[in-house]
Amino acid sequence: MLFNIKIEEQTLNNLKAFLTRINLTGKEVPAFNEILASVYNAIPVEGGKEVKNNG
Repeated sequence: MLFNIKIEEQTLNNLKAFLTRINLTGKEVPAFNEILASVYNAIPVEGGKEVKNNG
């Protein structure tokens, strides 16, 4: 099951900053990497619709 979490751009930037400060070792690393990848691959939305990103 997938979830769509909507947050403001500043909150996304703060989340990215917080996550990059975390230093993990052990079996939690793969799960953390999945979360980090999801955050960095977030797709902007406007008015409930995805915004095409040419980058």
